[in-house]
Amino acid sequence: MGRPGSRLPASRKTCPGGPLRAVPGLAARGKVLSVKRKTMKRLFSLMLLSLPLFAQRVVVVHSIWSSPGSISIMNASPPFTLRNGIEPHGSTLNKVLYSSGYLYTVSSGNGKIYILQDDNYPFLVDSITLNPSSNPYSAVINNNKILISLWASDSLVLYDLTTKGMVWGLRVWRSPQYVGFNGGYFYAISTGYNRDSFKTDTSTLYKIDTLGNIVDSLKFGINLLYMEFYGTDTAFVSGGDWFDATTRKVYLISTNPLAILDSTPTPQNIGFLKYVNTDTLLALGYSWAGYFTPSSRAFIPLPLGSYYGFSEGEIYNERIFIIAAGDYISNGNIIVFNRNTNSVEHTATVDVGPISMTLSPNTLSAKEYAHKSYENIKAVYDITGRRVVKPIGTGVYFFVGDNGKVKKVIKR
Repeated sequence: MGRPGSRLPASRKTCPGGPLRAVPGLAARGKVLSVKRKTMKRLFSLMLLSLPLFAQRVVVVHSIWSSPGSISIMNASPPFTLRNGIEPHGSTLNKVLYSSGYLYTVSSGNGKIYILQDDNYPFLVDSITLNPSSNPYSAVINNNKILISLWASDSLVLYDLTTKGMVWGLRVWRSPQYVGFNGGYFYAISTGYNRDSFKTDTSTLYKIDTLGNIVDSLKFGINLLYMEFYGTDTAFVSGGDWFDATTRKVYLISTNPLAILDSTPTPQNIGFLKYVNTDTLLALGYSWAGYFTPSSRAFIPLPLGSYYGFSEGEIYNERIFIIAAGDYISNGNIIVFNRNTNSVEHTATVDVGPISMTLSPNTLSAKEYAHKSYENIKAVYDITGRRVVKPIGTGVYFFVGDNGKVKKVIKR
């Protein structure tokens, strides 16, 4: 298998591209056209100020053992419209990410990264094939490259999302799970879990540059599962043995250099952390969900009732969205917790086995929007506010209807 820190062979592919064509303007009308255009831009800017251009939706993938998993999508604002059963694919999905108009899912069961175009109904467009027995666990995207932890291969691999080729690979300590990116560096945690004896062990945190060189490492804790960055040079790391309460901790660490600054016992093995504000993190264990406040080192449970099977969460404005999978046999739930009222605002029943979630823009593609209501479109503008006959090339456009309403759409 090679020693930790040794490099894996890389392969590269190239992808052809082509120049964009300029569209000539009209010079004959001179100053009159210029004044009209400036006036239109001012009016258009005023219209945009009233639009919810950055509305979000919650995207959840489902993990069914050795079977395809589907996608559930829910609006992140009332009335929390939900759609289940979208585009089943892969085998034992374990993670979902959003980046630049695409969703990326990690399929642990068959060793693939699936790429879906994030339209109103996401659909598969491509995939990256890894070692089928490597059990890819998690991933992070930076600068159009995706770093993947291979749990069963004790390694990390970086792939280029354009060429679909491997950039570099790296051997690490046993059973890596978490990967992240912050401040120009990748971070990865090898849990130390021994797959032969089924026992936990000391974990190792790696700090890796974008070329695949380990610049720092820190061996500490037992079965560490997650890392959440907290400021410029600090982070929290959580985990522990499922059957030994003395090992369950959240660590405050320095990331430059890697060093332990503090540690706090946790009420359960915490497998997920999410920044809420300067003194609050969302902390999730399988049957525990609540806040961790660093200043008081306190864990405060959220009043969620009898739900369990918590795995991940997202923060959007005053709401926290939490996955509650339950027993992974019956239907799961998405819990919407309102921080202002400190209560559950909404629950949505989803397919079996919800495991990972992300936020994505709530938008239609230009093609779909034009197909549905082209006869009602009065005008089309590009991102600069310039009126165009129709969308030319990829990018963000704004469609103005006969009723005066403006819709932000994306042409990919």
